[in-house]
Amino acid sequence: EAFITANRKWMTPESEEIMKLMNPLDQKRVISGGTLSGCRDSVAVLQTRAKRGREMELEFEMIASGKKVEPPKPAAEQMPLPLFSAEAAWAFIHATPQEVRVEHSRF
Repeated sequence: EAFITANRKWMTPESEEIMKLMNPLDQKRVISGGTLSGCRDSVAVLQTRAKRGREMELEFEMIASGKKVEPPKPAAEQMPLPLFSAEAAWAFIHATPQEVRVEHSRF
């Protein structure tokens, strides 16, 4: 309640409800992240803090038990390479728009 009161300026009614419904351990994780001052999406901040806290605790437990923790792969290795050339991209961006008939539309 004290955290909600201190951060009410940045919290929405939805984020207040989410905070109240969290289990005490997740609430502690969120509070340990500090104030919500200046955040735009308090719901996302609350959920992200709780998730990161759980992930760090799991990683700590694995390290403490002697299990090897693999570092996350860099984003470049996870991202598929584009299957088109720069010329194809330019042609797509600068193509003349065409009207799609209703029976051919996917929307």
